Amino acid sequence: MPAAVKISLADSTIDVEGPKGKLTFAHRREISVKYDEAAKQIVVARPDDERLNRALHGLTRSLIANMVKGVTEGYTKKLEIVGVGYQAQLKKANTIALQVGFANQILMEAPAGVSVVVPDPTHITISGADSKRSASSPPRSGWCVRLSPTREKASATKVKSFDARAARRSERSKAQEGVEAKQGWLMVNG
Repeated sequence: MPAAVKISLADSTIDVEGPKGKLTFAHRREISVKYDEAAKQIVVARPDDERLNRALHGLTRSLIANMVKGVTEGYTKKLEIVGVGYQAQLKKANTIALQVGFANQILMEAPAGVSVVVPDPTHITISGADSKRSASSPPRSGWCVRLSPTREKASATKVKSFDARAARRSERSKAQEGVEAKQGWLMVNG
């Protein structure tokens, strides 16, 4: 356990506080979590070797380890915007204006505890203490753009992540309507 991290336990809630922020996690009551002051480590124990308890034991241990890493080092996700004329701007603190093929700019607010930096118009850096918020903010916030058949230049460039399931659904629905299915999803992902 790093020296700068403070841990407090109350019932089934664990609070981890460090230089990058404070995180809270409520674990299941089947799993016992104790903090050993002398050894400076968190001990996670399960009551028996049932399958559910083994899974909860590993999940709780890894979530607490991620919390400790988040408040000490933090998590960073680098995104690349790929497409002809696609770009991002930082409008105000933690608000991004995306130009991704629509008539208007799309303004997206970053969640609390997540900081956003735009070093150049085609790259976005998202960082924060919580791995769930900083690493998964873009896909869950709807940071994806639907490609039209007229924008094939955007789909021909390098795309790091492609949502194949959504593309197949789109192809099936367009094929049923008798429309040529050359549409897909361009994920703003890194």
